[in-house]
Amino acid sequence: MSVSTEKIIFDPAAFRAKFPAFKDYSDAQLSLYWDTATIFIKDVTNCALDAKALEYALQLMTAHLILLSEKDSGTGSGSSGVYGPVKEASIDKVSVSIVEPPAGTSWRWWMSLTPYGIQLLALLRIKGAGGFYVGGRPEGSAFRRVGGGFGY
Repeated sequence: MSVSTEKIIFDPAAFRAKFPAFKDYSDAQLSLYWDTATIFIKDVTNCALDAKALEYALQLMTAHLILLSEKDSGTGSGSSGVYGPVKEASIDKVSVSIVEPPAGTSWRWWMSLTPYGIQLLALLRIKGAGGFYVGGRPEGSAFRRVGGGFGY
């Protein structure tokens, strides 16, 4: 059984339709962020993500990177200057507390810095459930061999 692979090509118009907050970015700017997103997530389908899920995952990563960039530059909708989910906020004498990085992974904390990153984590968790195997017999992905015996 072979796994079909398909390269996902960036479509700026489709990206803007799905993420209207970035409608003012040029095709070249969006393509630059898309290219960066493909460093984190390979742009070729595999047995874990089909073409539709992979395209959405890459779009979410692209939006995540753009929003983080806006936070860094102090421009756009992400210009609050606060990194991380807000834990506590006050209005008088302005006070904002953010959630400290969790004891978990730095990857999860970094992804939690934008709503797009949180959505991407959820997508990858759902689609990645159960994992996948490469090569060998199908029973290699199971706890027991075909016929019920354990294979060591």
